[in-house]
Amino acid sequence: MKVNRLLSAEQVMERLNIKRSTFWKMVLSGELPSIKIGRLRRVPEQALKAWIIDKTKEAGFGVYMESGE
Repeated sequence: MKVNRLLSAEQVMERLNIKRSTFWKMVLSGELPSIKIGRLRRVPEQALKAWIIDKTKEAGFGVYMESGE
């Protein structure tokens, strides 16, 4: 079973090149799946990858692939 890595808000913001306010809008609206652990929010890495794939398909760019996949 592959372990799904949990990303911090900072890691997601860096990967998407977005500001903190944008991150929170996406998370609180449910657009970007996340889980709450105590006071912390984490985004499963696979959920972020699926979100990116979905958004690139919506934009008509085909499928997004990270290097090494």
